[in-house]
Amino acid sequence: MYLPILLTSLLALAVSAIPLSAHAARDVICEKPSQCLRILSLNTSMDSANQINFRFALQYGHDTFNESTSCSASWQAGSNGWPANYINCDNEDYRWSFSKFDSLTEWHMEATHEFVDDGYGGRYYANGTACSADFDCEGPNDTECSLRAWHVINLLFYAAVL
Repeated sequence: MYLPILLTSLLALAVSAIPLSAHAARDVICEKPSQCLRILSLNTSMDSANQINFRFALQYGHDTFNESTSCSASWQAGSNGWPANYINCDNEDYRWSFSKFDSLTEWHMEATHEFVDDGYGGRYYANGTACSADFDCEGPNDTECSLRAWHVINLLFYAAVL
């Protein structure tokens, strides 16, 4: 009796969770701040020892509160050591990982936000894609990149577990 409803719900969730295609200059539009996690600033670099450093500020804007945290990771370039499993941000209610990492400026990110509101809790899941058009790069071989001025990368919520 409930099988058709369950299958329809799972299919709808699977379709909305499909990652955006990489290498396409597109912005995810969030009609309300509470529909997304937002990357407000991001700096990434690769040093002379091929160590990649990745740092960003992640914000969640909700009707009743605005919250942000810093997130970072470092790994050896070419090692597939990029964060493929969730790691905590400074505020441990937020976690992130890459589902795909091609370069300093071409990647697909997953993020989660855990919350407790009025005695119950849950976790939101969000994802989004970055491409070269999102960044200004400099240094030898463009090894130091920052998010363009006045630019935001939105990670759209696609699922919630309550």
